[in-house]
Amino acid sequence: MFHAGFYRLKSRHPLARFAALVLAVMAVVALLAIGVFAIAVLAIGGAVFALMRALRAPRAASSGHAAASPRDTHGVIEGEFRVVGNDAHGHPTHS
Repeated sequence: MFHAGFYRLKSRHPLARFAALVLAVMAVVALLAIGVFAIAVLAIGGAVFALMRALRAPRAASSGHAAASPRDTHGVIEGEFRVVGNDAHGHPTHS
């Protein structure tokens, strides 16, 4: 099976084993370096994105305009509503 195939790859020569160990360590170090580099790039990119977003945001306090009146509220949805009651069984009743 596969285990027998991997066993044959193992060398008995000490210099070949040492070379394989050195190559394995170099591969692990290279992968760690790539991971650290990727994390650094993502962190710097996120910081730049947050800074650009903060600089583009409107500032109400420092703009010098008077405070907004209560009628100028943004994000308020107006509409007409009707209270719906419940019957004895908990089902809504529509009038």
